[in-house]
Amino acid sequence: MAVHFSILLLLSGVTGICSITTVRKVSVKTGKSISIPCLYSSENTDKVKYLCEGYSWHSCTFVAQTNQPQNSDKFSITDDKTQRIFTVTISKLDKSNNNFWCVSGVQGSYIREYFYLSVTKGESSLYTEEQNYVGYIGENITIKCFSKVTGVKKWCRLGGPCVTDSIRDGAIHGTTVTINTSVPGGFNVTMSKLRSESEGWYYCEAGDFQMPVYIRVQNRPETTSSTLEKQEKRFSFDLKTLLIPPGLLILIVTMTISIWLILKRRRGKAEASATTEAVSAAEDVTYINWTGNRQ
Repeated sequence: MAVHFSILLLLSGVTGICSITTVRKVSVKTGKSISIPCLYSSENTDKVKYLCEGYSWHSCTFVAQTNQPQNSDKFSITDDKTQRIFTVTISKLDKSNNNFWCVSGVQGSYIREYFYLSVTKGESSLYTEEQNYVGYIGENITIKCFSKVTGVKKWCRLGGPCVTDSIRDGAIHGTTVTINTSVPGGFNVTMSKLRSESEGWYYCEAGDFQMPVYIRVQNRPETTSSTLEKQEKRFSFDLKTLLIPPGLLILIVTMTISIWLILKRRRGKAEASATTEAVSAAEDVTYINWTGNRQ
């Protein structure tokens, strides 16, 4: 029995390594678009990724794949090999678009995971205002999850841990998560003191429904006012470096006045000496009075 159990664990581990993780059931309004993230194992990094439409795996149809041009305005697929997540986007949804599979690999050794889209004419059972949010390092971000579903509320990282409303305050990869269910129309999720590692795909969960959300984390860009403040501080600093200390200023003024007085005194002496010499020269002149004879 123990040997069988060990083999079962081993097989489970292998299956877990070569698997795809995605959301199970998403509520979407008719005519809208939805993006679904599909997390895959490292062994599938360089393999082709597919979106397959159909309830049964054996009869579903590939409607998008990463090794072919994206020619459809209804289905698209992108692959982020760094995070090992490919994202499928389905647009202009109608009630016939319900059953899909995230797929990776080659024929004969595909790995896949099924998800269901509940397409309704009225308001969705669980949704967010957007699927893409931007947060800033060191700051908080709050996402409102609108819900008409009763039961446990969760905030989960795709392929990672979850925080439930019963815990209220938890943590995901070092980021504190708080769920507030007292807000009308749903519940708020607040992620505090974001880090670069906080970036990634998450989802709200209520009852059987999940709603995927991507959180992008970056440095807050400098605003015009903060840039002007920095320029003013730099200009003020430059002016301070140009200011002359009072003691040095007094010394410079005193020396300038002294030099001016000396030069003035010398110029006065020079002018007086020149006048004296001119008078002496005038006194030394001998006038000759010559009277000529007229014929």
